[in-house]
Amino acid sequence: MRLILLFCLVLPLLAQGERRNPLPIPDIAGYSTLKCDFHMHTVFSDGVVWPETRVAEAWRDGLDCLAITDHDDYHPHKETVSTDLSKPHAIAAPLARRLGLVLVPGIEITKGDLHVNALFVTDFNATAGKPLLESLREAKRQNAFTFWNHPGWKGRLDWYPEIDEAHRQGLLDGVEVVNFGKLEPQTLGWIGPKNLTILSNTDIHELVEIPAGQHRESITLVFARSRDLDGIREALKQRRTLAWLRDELWGQPNLLRPLADSLLSARRADKLVIFRNRGSIPLSLQVGQETVFVHANAETRIELPQGPKKVEVLNFHLTAGGNLSFTAEW
Repeated sequence: MRLILLFCLVLPLLAQGERRNPLPIPDIAGYSTLKCDFHMHTVFSDGVVWPETRVAEAWRDGLDCLAITDHDDYHPHKETVSTDLSKPHAIAAPLARRLGLVLVPGIEITKGDLHVNALFVTDFNATAGKPLLESLREAKRQNAFTFWNHPGWKGRLDWYPEIDEAHRQGLLDGVEVVNFGKLEPQTLGWIGPKNLTILSNTDIHELVEIPAGQHRESITLVFARSRDLDGIREALKQRRTLAWLRDELWGQPNLLRPLADSLLSARRADKLVIFRNRGSIPLSLQVGQETVFVHANAETRIELPQGPKKVEVLNFHLTAGGNLSFTAEW
């Protein structure tokens, strides 16, 4: 019965007449802003959908890039579905090309309770059956980008000795601070000191179901020089990413500030200030003594504040602590 259910879910959502939510986010100077999900599963490991369905969902949800990252050492459907992890990428690639999405080749290196995604792999099956460090060395031989998945998923959140050794050997590039709609706050303290790329992904196994008027909860924003595999790889390596969870962002000020500038404009009209939000991320602002909410793709008017023109973006969080703030002009 379960296999019947599995294969009832393999048809792309496009066949159901789904429409794309464009989810516009402005570019910043020198870079395209790409909406990405780098962690998801199919029937080729422990997911319940066909690879093309993941592509169709990503297109519907306004993403620009996705990675199917099935487990290298966990295949509960192996009696029915191949354990060759090159197959999900090969199946998904034609639809991704047709829809204009960037499909990153990836796997989830799964060694006990420690899971690390490897993106841009060239041999999907080379890490199967190998210990964690050997698998990560193999991924690096393929010039992969690696990040630690859901660090606290077993209840204990710690910088484990195996992770520390992988990081010391240069085998770990990033960490997933948001997984499946949950932020692990402790991970934010690792981003700067350990020079890690910040990521936010769904780790979806079932169908992606989004209530009307909402968007995919967990998204990684990538600021890339080009909208292709090379551009995304370079951006990830250079740590040009932000973690987006519902209506909140986390990251470094060198990216949060230009994104805020591209989203928000303010102009004076007599005794009013008119704030305009040019994107799909709502903005919660502290302007003087007043809290101002500027809805996505909308305007908000307030009386001209007295005193310093300081603005704090309450939903743009710095990994080192606190929120983004700046002096406005109007």
